[in-house]
Amino acid sequence: MKTHKTEQKRAVRWLGTVLLFGAILILLVPAGAWALGTASGTSISNQATINYQVGTVSQPAISSDGDPGTSGAQATTFVVDNLVDLAVSTLDGAIVDVSPGATAMVLRFQLDNEGNTTQDFLLSAIAQATGGPYATPFGNLNDAFDADTGTNPVRIYMDSAAGEAPTAGYTPGTWDGVGSETLVTYVDELDADNSVTLYIVIDIPAGQPDGDMSIYGLQAQVAVGGSAGAQGAAIAGDDSGSSDDPATVEIVFGDGIGADDPDQANPDGYHSSRSVYRIVSASLAAAKTSQVVWDPINAAANPKAIPGARVQYTITVDNTGSTAANNVVITDPITLIPNVTFFSGSASAGNNEGTATRIIEYSADGTTWSSSETSPVNYVRVTHSTIRATNGQGTLVFQVTIN
Repeated sequence: MKTHKTEQKRAVRWLGTVLLFGAILILLVPAGAWALGTASGTSISNQATINYQVGTVSQPAISSDGDPGTSGAQATTFVVDNLVDLAVSTLDGAIVDVSPGATAMVLRFQLDNEGNTTQDFLLSAIAQATGGPYATPFGNLNDAFDADTGTNPVRIYMDSAAGEAPTAGYTPGTWDGVGSETLVTYVDELDADNSVTLYIVIDIPAGQPDGDMSIYGLQAQVAVGGSAGAQGAAIAGDDSGSSDDPATVEIVFGDGIGADDPDQANPDGYHSSRSVYRIVSASLAAAKTSQVVWDPINAAANPKAIPGARVQYTITVDNTGSTAANNVVITDPITLIPNVTFFSGSASAGNNEGTATRIIEYSADGTTWSSSETSPVNYVRVTHSTIRATNGQGTLVFQVTIN
């Protein structure tokens, strides 16, 4: 037979289980899952009812919201305020490698509206000043160059439309097309608890040395939403310092501190994140040596540089860069070496990249080239298909006779 105490124990166990499950759920659900919350401007009302008796006779109920004939009523309605909370994060899992002179190179970012209001967001690409080190998601790095703005400025593209799922990825050459990227200066009407993918796109200066870094930040500032197709005014401050007005939608900054935010101590309606371009290039150095290898008196035994002697030239190109150099052409204009004549059949080429091809060619005028010697040979050259990165080497060797 169930007793009142038995029912009480079961109720206590049930309540304990519910509370434990609720605590576990709070721990397991990420904080961002609660970002949306109740939309700003929502009116929340609450009414209390008071029942009472005079003696043993029940009297008409009164309420806290000021029913007719009731004294001392209190306001029970307020509107939800606008929590401004945005986050910009890099989507690049590593430093983005680029080549000198490359165009339309991309850094990828995501902008999240973690507040409770549809907002516009103003966008800026921030080039860090040369120097450093700068803190980035990839460690402390030195900034060495900025974009080449000779033909194109730094630009920002948005993937798909605000609030829509992004397309499969950045597709250069199809900007502003249907379902691809759009050139933007702001994000229009980004709904609460939604995100967009954004790209900083720059052209890389030619001639940048291997290993140079360029650090860019994407910065977003909250702006007034509500007018689709029109950029809203920047929200420069919030109402945190004033008393709450229950009838007015007030603004509260709740954003984190980004790398390039103006206020590095307090929420300010901005958020930003950085990513990095790195130059990956060949780094070539050339050297030329000469050696007397034969003369008509001593032959190959201690030969001297006398008329009729043969001198061997060795031209060496070394690549100490982090990427291979392709189609490297070593040319020597023999006619610029006074008082010598090319020694037929002496040209050869070496390369320590096993798969590289080496094509030797000859020319009388430096314009028309042939793989066969045709006298006079006034120019000789070799084309190396590849000189590999990190200690790659290609050579051209040939001999001349001293006149």
